[in-house]
Amino acid sequence: GLWGSHSKPQVLLSAAIVDGTLVTGTQSGQLLAWYGRECIRSVASAHDGPVLSLVATPKGGLLSGGKDGQVKLWDNDLVLVKAYPLQGPSSPVVVRSLAVDAHQSRIAVGLKSNEVYELVADTGAAVRV
Repeated sequence: GLWGSHSKPQVLLSAAIVDGTLVTGTQSGQLLAWYGRECIRSVASAHDGPVLSLVATPKGGLLSGGKDGQVKLWDNDLVLVKAYPLQGPSSPVVVRSLAVDAHQSRIAVGLKSNEVYELVADTGAAVRV
């Protein structure tokens, strides 16, 4: 893709299509929105470290998960709506996969440590499955 004349290429680790726009997560913690091969929007510090998982939400928007142990909810314009910091028995917590139900009320979070948590979207309460 084309990042512009002053930007360095990034390693892209995750991708989702949000309201018709491709969004990718990078090794350095950025979110990048694309129109064709052109980067049209970026969030410089979406995560503190690699963005390992992205999933579009049923009500519009995006969930992202990263090596920093955070799950974040973004709107269609990549504006942060809510952050869910995770703490598990294993340290450090690394989010590897995400899924969301049709009502966007529950979020399944798969961790690098082979644990799965279910988050309640409204409260952020996490239950180990």
